Amino acid sequence: MSDTGLRQLQLSLVALLLLAACSAGRDKSELLVTLIADGTERSILLQEAVTVQSLLRDNGIEPGPLDRVEPALDTVLQDAMRVTLVRVIEREECVRQEIPFRTLGDPETAGNTGLAQRVQSGVPGEEERCFRVRLEDGVQRDAIETSRVIIREPVAEVWQRLPSGETEAPEFPGTLVWLADGNAWMARRDGRRPGQLTGNGRLDGEVLALSSDGNSLLYTLRAGDRRGERRNQLWLIANVARAGQATRLQPEEVLAAAWLPGSSSEFAFVSSGAEDRISLIRVDPASGETLDYRELQVTTGADGGTRIAWSHDGNLLAWTQAGSAGIINVTDGTVTVLAGKTDASMNAAGCMNPSLAWSPDARYVLARLPGVAGLSDLVTMEVTGAYTLTLFADAGPCSRAAYSPQRSAGYLAFLQARYSDRPQSRAGHDLMIADRDGSNLRQLFPPAGQPGLAAQEITWSPDGQQLALVHEEQLLLLDVTDGGAQRFPFPGKVTSVVWSS
Repeated sequence: MSDTGLRQLQLSLVALLLLAACSAGRDKSELLVTLIADGTERSILLQEAVTVQSLLRDNGIEPGPLDRVEPALDTVLQDAMRVTLVRVIEREECVRQEIPFRTLGDPETAGNTGLAQRVQSGVPGEEERCFRVRLEDGVQRDAIETSRVIIREPVAEVWQRLPSGETEAPEFPGTLVWLADGNAWMARRDGRRPGQLTGNGRLDGEVLALSSDGNSLLYTLRAGDRRGERRNQLWLIANVARAGQATRLQPEEVLAAAWLPGSSSEFAFVSSGAEDRISLIRVDPASGETLDYRELQVTTGADGGTRIAWSHDGNLLAWTQAGSAGIINVTDGTVTVLAGKTDASMNAAGCMNPSLAWSPDARYVLARLPGVAGLSDLVTMEVTGAYTLTLFADAGPCSRAAYSPQRSAGYLAFLQARYSDRPQSRAGHDLMIADRDGSNLRQLFPPAGQPGLAAQEITWSPDGQQLALVHEEQLLLLDVTDGGAQRFPFPGKVTSVVWSS
């Protein structure tokens, strides 16, 4: 037996002998109790019954606010009872730890020609985790995490290989930003060295909006721990060239956002609630502080499918939801309803973002509206409400459409469902292109025999000569004259893309 164990045994025997001696010679009205506190155990002879609280006070022991006393303080003591005081301390402890970086792409992947190129080195992130630590008589019992703050986002290591048969990465005008694996990425003018804008993997895809100068990005982060939660936060990167400097903005539960043309501080957004609300906000890009805010309109219904789009001069804001559509004059707040027939079934297919686009001359709005026999048509509406024209009937409930940006001659591109009566079919969509009046319609992509496109926004290049789209989780740049496609040599799983000058 160790010296410590032997000493404990000796103390216990002494205590038992004292207890026996006291019991043999004491008066029957006296009480013998045991008090265990502050690392000691003592036997105390009481002349009369007292409470636990009195026993502690008479022995100079003051319980702290978190200390645990058994039995309770108001308990009246009886002979042979044991009173135990456990000192409890709670304190906050914070530790910083490394966040490993991910590797996108495999330098050893077979089936590609050319040498693999590391276009971005991986850098670990750092986070601070704080805990509420509980100690009982100096022994730690538990540590509950109270907060976790990202000090520095990890930067992924990215390896790229050019697709087979291609000798260089695609070149393009302006700035591309895309969402892949829950993070935002960007490239400017060529695809050789994509830059990572976020590293937390929590972008929910509700908002990915690039300002017209290609410098400022709005995006939404999932606020809850569960992916199914709709609640989110709106964030701003004021300059994508300094991607690490992101600022959280005040709006939450944001369903859509659109920059005011020519501005990097003012935008319209849709927030959910009892009804989807359309508001206009101006912020300080450096601090995220709200400088001006006003509600433009409360739309009818609350199905979470409201979509907004600015006219190119920034004077009018179009909206559509569940088959209704209208124009808001942001100067005086007047509303012109262009289509008032609401149809909840428009969003029943799970396509929560209806199509909405302005013509470059700001005279027409193109939207997906309910047609005859429950079909989903692409309809162009004159902004004064003078007339409405169905351009493409039965395009499908998940169709999207957009005019090319040129003010003179140009195109109209849209997604045509392969099976419009089965919107959830894996057959997907074909990308169609036509003149702006709907004439000279032809299929641009994909070629015959290839899988269709998932529902997505139509993203034009600033010069109107290319389209960016996602096909089988790959980012493609498409020539609008012959449909020739260049695959962007990015190894992640892309879900959406935006393009600006």
